[in-house]
Amino acid sequence: MRFITIWTKVATIIVLASASLVASKAYAEKVIETSHFRKCMNDVDLGGLKNTQWGACYEAELVRQNKRLELEYKKLRTGYKEVNKKPLDAAKKSWLVYREQWCRYEEALPIAPTPYVNYRACLVEITLQQINRVKDLQL
Repeated sequence: MRFITIWTKVATIIVLASASLVASKAYAEKVIETSHFRKCMNDVDLGGLKNTQWGACYEAELVRQNKRLELEYKKLRTGYKEVNKKPLDAAKKSWLVYREQWCRYEEALPIAPTPYVNYRACLVEITLQQINRVKDLQL
């Protein structure tokens, strides 16, 4: 009986370690903000016009991430038959409307730093989520 208990514990440790490795591998493959963005944010002068500088960092990052998203949509489309491409295109358009409306909502919230930064940060964050979602759907 004691032998079975020890092996049960060993098996549990192996399963948990394996799950941890799989989870860390999956996380490592997720698209995150670029090194350009991190450098831009680190270079912000906190003494003056920091909100404008943060907003500019987010705007530049949004351009980069929109390009990445478009690339991922193209990869996804190439794996689909023609009959599946129209629903994908419709979903993409709906998602863009959703992103805009949700981020306009976040822009209106009375939270720091400013509506200008909140809106742009929201656009980047939701775009990163969508890139990862589209990547996960690729065949």
